[in-house]
Amino acid sequence: MKNKRGFTLVELLVVIAIIGILIALLLPAVQAAREAARRMQCAGNMKQLSLGLLNYEQSTKSFPPACQFDAGVSQPDYSDDFRPNWVILLLPYIEQQDVYDMFDLNLYISHVNNRPARGQELAVMKCPSDAHNSIKFVGSSGYSEGDNWARGNYGANGGLGPMLGPARWNNYPLSIYGRNSPGWSASNSRGVMGANVSAAIRDISDGTSNTFLLGELRAGISQYDGRGTWAMGNAGASSLFCYGFFGDANGPNACNNNSDDLKSCNSSVAAEIVEQECMSCYNRNGNSGSSQATARSMHPGGVHMAFCDGSVHFIVDEVEISVTFGSIWDRMVCSMDGMPLDRDRLD
Repeated sequence: MKNKRGFTLVELLVVIAIIGILIALLLPAVQAAREAARRMQCAGNMKQLSLGLLNYEQSTKSFPPACQFDAGVSQPDYSDDFRPNWVILLLPYIEQQDVYDMFDLNLYISHVNNRPARGQELAVMKCPSDAHNSIKFVGSSGYSEGDNWARGNYGANGGLGPMLGPARWNNYPLSIYGRNSPGWSASNSRGVMGANVSAAIRDISDGTSNTFLLGELRAGISQYDGRGTWAMGNAGASSLFCYGFFGDANGPNACNNNSDDLKSCNSSVAAEIVEQECMSCYNRNGNSGSSQATARSMHPGGVHMAFCDGSVHFIVDEVEISVTFGSIWDRMVCSMDGMPLDRDRLD
């Protein structure tokens, strides 16, 4: 009888080593393909939202405001008394009428009766690359905004100025921003959807293909970090404010210290984790409101931005920014600065 010859230990080890090498070579390609698919889905979400906003504008003759507060609220960046923001107003236009009907809009969105509605998970508001958007926001320490806030990754273009009420706006330069309507009376700061105010297509004199409508937001990196909260009307929650030349949150994925001004910053997470995640925020020793936040994403190298013509583009982190007005980034934020946009400089 002939002896059957099997694999030797050395041969098995060689085969295992070869398989390991092949896996190591293929893994980056697989991960890149997965991220490409996630980027495509994220861009598709923004496309759906921007088309809904264009339908909203056609129906109502203006875009929805980024956030709304009662007329008597002098400091909206501190307030917990949120009225419907742009996402809530948009729900009927993106096939979410049932979620819209859950809200009692006679009450503040932060009211306990609106707890189930604001906790609804909206797939269209979530970027699949953001691992933090499954953790609901439970509220900021010292505030009464309630809990059960579901996450979102897309914010309205508020403009270059911070989200401030008239009481604090007077501390900012009249020559830059104006004061008739905070952040909106000067042409070189106005975005598209602001606090209690918004533009119409006819107001976007720079051209709809040259002006941001929406940008990506990262969800907060802890349950106490309120960034990326779709039903909440704050900078960083569902809107972008002061994210150009004037602010320290200048440009996409700004990683410098204190870049986002948030009332939830002090109770978010350890400082070293915030630094590691490039999600720096500032609270001025507990005396800051949510007035400033820039566009952020988990996609390597940049962020998706939707424009007012409904198109979606990936803007690289190295896009031109500057400390004086006039960069490519500033021009895309502003809706009526009157400065032509050279798209060749985006590459």
